[in-house]
Amino acid sequence: MLMDINMTPINGFEATKEIVEKMPDIKIIGVSANNHPSYANKILALGGWGFVTKSSPFDELMGAIVKVYEGEKYVCKEVARD
Repeated sequence: MLMDINMTPINGFEATKEIVEKMPDIKIIGVSANNHPSYANKILALGGWGFVTKSSPFDELMGAIVKVYEGEKYVCKEVARD
């Protein structure tokens, strides 16, 4: 599941926490325009499986979905390099 971090009325961090508590088998990838590593760290700490930015290339987004589906954690290159 792709989760927009900055959605309203509940943000993606809060939604991820609630969803993972109720459905621990779900795999969430956080998506944000923000490329701060703290966003990726927080989504992973809340039970998410990955993080990509809205500027990540389509190929990278698709790769992230495949890796997470296969059980691997993923953080986009734009954030992981920082």
